[in-house]
Amino acid sequence: MFNIIVFASPIALLWGWAKYFRLRQASDWHLRASAIGLAAPLLSVGLWVMMLVVARSNEWHTSNPVVHRLITVGMGIPLVGMLVGFVGRPRLILAIVPASIGTILFWFGTTLP
Repeated sequence: MFNIIVFASPIALLWGWAKYFRLRQASDWHLRASAIGLAAPLLSVGLWVMMLVVARSNEWHTSNPVVHRLITVGMGIPLVGMLVGFVGRPRLILAIVPASIGTILFWFGTTLP
């Protein structure tokens, strides 16, 4: 089940971005909340890549306090994005929630010792 969610979350995220760009671009707060919810998993994965590069160059492990803090922030970003996305467009919530949960599970799977 873990792998299904992690592998299906990018598909849900792509579907969500496709729906987002097809929506009428009226600048309202629902649309902005949906954009934040859809962008949060991407920002989190970007932080994961940055953390990986910095940790490998300094030969740090997950027990290092800096890496531990980055892991905490990286897992918090999709959680906050999901909470903000709940006030967004109802159709896009169906993409935001699986993408955010999949990103959090991705962090668990790649950073646990």
